[in-house]
Formats: sequence, structure tokens, C-alpha cells
Amino acid sequence: WDDFVGPLPQDEPRYALVDIPYQDQEGFDKSKLVFVHWSPDGRTTVRQRLLYASLKYAMKSVLVGIMKEVQANDMEDLALEGIQKKLRG
Repeated sequence: WDDFVGPLPQDEPRYALVDIPYQDQEGFDKSKLVFVHWSPDGRTTVRQRLLYASLKYAMKSVLVGIMKEVQANDMEDLALEGIQKKLRG
């Protein structure tokens, strides 16, 4: 997970499709394909945010198998434990 989060630019939006492992409510190991939309608050231009927001649905429509979406605006939004908790519920 650190290999994914570490290189994310702090001043530009990005999309990513990430296979995230987690344990379900019964304790079984599983994984889900998660569409991540990274757009750091206060560090991107209005033009960048509008462009990425307008293309987000087009991107999602061509990516098959997305099971969850995460909108991340700061590093706290990308905490693996928090995302795994959302995948369980």
C-alpha cells in the first residue's frame, strides 16, 4: 500500500484502480478492486479539479470490476485501515 500512496503527487489529482486485501466480518481473507480518486485539498487548481471530476465517470465506465470507490483529499483519506473497514461494511 505504501508503494501506491508514497509516489502520489501532492499538487495534482490522480485516478487509480487498486486491488486491496482485507478480512471480511467472518475473518476470511478477501480483496476488492477499489477506484481511488486522489485530489489533494488546497493544492490543485480549479481547472485540474474540474477536468478530473468530469473525466471520472468516463474512466469508471471503461474499468470493469470496480467494487468500491474512494475519494481521497488528504493522506488520512488513504489510511489503509480505514479503507479496509469500509470494505467490510
